[in-house]
Amino acid sequence: MFNNKVFDDCEFIIGHDNSMVVIVPQSVPKGEALNLHIAGDVVSFYKEDGALFGRINCTCPKTLRCLRKKKRIGLIESLGGAIKFPTYISAIANVDVDALAYNGYTKNAA
Repeated sequence: MFNNKVFDDCEFIIGHDNSMVVIVPQSVPKGEALNLHIAGDVVSFYKEDGALFGRINCTCPKTLRCLRKKKRIGLIESLGGAIKFPTYISAIANVDVDALAYNGYTKNAA
């Protein structure tokens, strides 16, 4: 069952090959297209109908750089603050980057 609460914190796991997943602190919508929108250092998570279900401020340049290079990213649920292994990808989100924010980011990137 999907929780309608909007989360404001999550974890990112970046693999050695720059693969990436997002650990979300609640259940994610199932069976619908999800979108992850990046504008500046704000990462927003949207359901198929455009409803917001998560928004975080990400201040890590490496994480933002990796996110901006992705077309799709896996979301893993962390219910009750714990990941139960073996874990699985709960949903896939399409990554959408704000072009104007991205231009500013690349000019100011380290």
